[in-house]
Amino acid sequence: MQMRRALWFTFTVAAGCARPSDPERQPPPAGAVPLVAPATYTGRVPCADCPGIRLTVTLLPDSTFRLRQVYEDRKAVFYTLGRWSVEENRTLLLSGGAKREQRFQIVGADSLRMLDGVGRPIQSLFNYSLVRAGGVDPVSDTMRLRGTYTYMADAGRFTECLSGSAFPVAQAGANAALERAYGGARTGPGAPLLVVFRGHFEERPAMEGDRLLQHVVVDSVERVGPGASCEEPVSRATLENTYWKLLDVAGHPTRAADSIAEPHLLLQPAQKRAGGSTGCNSFSGAYQLSGDSLRLGPLITTRRACLDPEMNRQEQSLLNALGETRTWQVTGDTLTLTGESGPLARFAAGNTR
Repeated sequence: MQMRRALWFTFTVAAGCARPSDPERQPPPAGAVPLVAPATYTGRVPCADCPGIRLTVTLLPDSTFRLRQVYEDRKAVFYTLGRWSVEENRTLLLSGGAKREQRFQIVGADSLRMLDGVGRPIQSLFNYSLVRAGGVDPVSDTMRLRGTYTYMADAGRFTECLSGSAFPVAQAGANAALERAYGGARTGPGAPLLVVFRGHFEERPAMEGDRLLQHVVVDSVERVGPGASCEEPVSRATLENTYWKLLDVAGHPTRAADSIAEPHLLLQPAQKRAGGSTGCNSFSGAYQLSGDSLRLGPLITTRRACLDPEMNRQEQSLLNALGETRTWQVTGDTLTLTGESGPLARFAAGNTR
């Protein structure tokens, strides 16, 4: 039987403080609104430079949530995991991800309304409502996951950082690659390692018994390294005034020459100027920032020749990516620029200036 969790939020305070001996049989207070999990809420909210953003929020019984944001008219999809709770002022609080917190007013049993960054109503003629769906969307799409991984007794286990939820790792997909990387990097038998990979959630039979358990399926491995901490990097990086070192562009890792500035990007809000290096030439130009919408350019560059064909390819790919950028997202110390065709380039935070 599927477990369901209900939280009752009271609009009016009932008289008296006595509690029945069996809290499980306690009836909901008069005027209360049930918030039941699992449940999925969906809606379409405004977007600065696209027709709209389709939101899907799924609340799970263990107080975790999964959030999907789909930007219409482009292949830009963002996912956030974390934990949910209900505050005393009829507010649903989602904690997790780059933005840390998102709040929704609980309008009724089947309706939520998005609030602004500090929990206040959004004054707008546009619709910011989400309604409860008829079924539960598990948000089991392939997404970037970060957490700790251990391997003992011929079984892997993954604990996701933002929600704190632990999952058995399915013997499928790129699981063998993750096991090999773990075996080469672990400091001792069963020692946890911090891992980053692309994967998805899937119900599979448990190792014992006939019940189904939520597993994580590894699709591709990105990084495996020592350390068991899920703490975010100390940098507290922000989009502006941060030195962003290029990690990869158009799916290719970065190259850097010894005598030339490494490929990087820096946005200076005082002048609203973007600048940086391609690894061959420096570039600069204006930028426009509104929420998670970002436009860069037009950019001008110096005219140093890229004699290395690979460096020349990298320069063109980076300039193209900057010109095609439409949205941005900072997760920990990583910046991802996304265009209408999907992710374009990733950067790591360096020195904050």
